[in-house]
Amino acid sequence: TSSFTLRKVFYTVPSRLIGHRLRVRLYDDRLDLFIGGTHLMTLPRGRSFNNGSHGHVVDYRHVIHSLRRKPMALLKLVYRDQLFP
Repeated sequence: TSSFTLRKVFYTVPSRLIGHRLRVRLYDDRLDLFIGGTHLMTLPRGRSFNNGSHGHVVDYRHVIHSLRRKPMALLKLVYRDQLFP
């Protein structure tokens, strides 16, 4: 999938990055993603919750192509509220 987990937070990235090794620079408010020395994108930093549950930073443009093939996938999707804020 085009996603990764960093410090108990689930992030999505474009599907063209599947199979690539990303370098992530972690800041207080954002994540900068690199392949080699090339800056690809910046994502807002998410936080896990105090009760131990994981956080989600999901961009619908990164996952909509796979959800279109599975129409009923949105019913029980864990990060459904992140898709449609």
